[in-house]
Amino acid sequence: MIPASMLGLVLGAMCHAGCLARDPATPVVVPDSYMPAPGYCRVWLPGRTPAEQSPPRTCREARAELVSGAMLIIGEPLIETP
Repeated sequence: MIPASMLGLVLGAMCHAGCLARDPATPVVVPDSYMPAPGYCRVWLPGRTPAEQSPPRTCREARAELVSGAMLIIGEPLIETP
């Protein structure tokens, strides 16, 4: 199972169609306490502190707020594999 602290790193590499590709050598780490709950999403802007990020929202609302360079962090339960 991937630790929750790594989920932002894994999902941060995925960009919505409206965001620019970023340097994959610069990882994005989302602290556990800032991960959105299952079923919610968060727009994450590199270069801002976790406290400066927008709050979690429905994924539809978060996708509508994406700007160039932002990443969509998806809060979903992780499935353990055998």
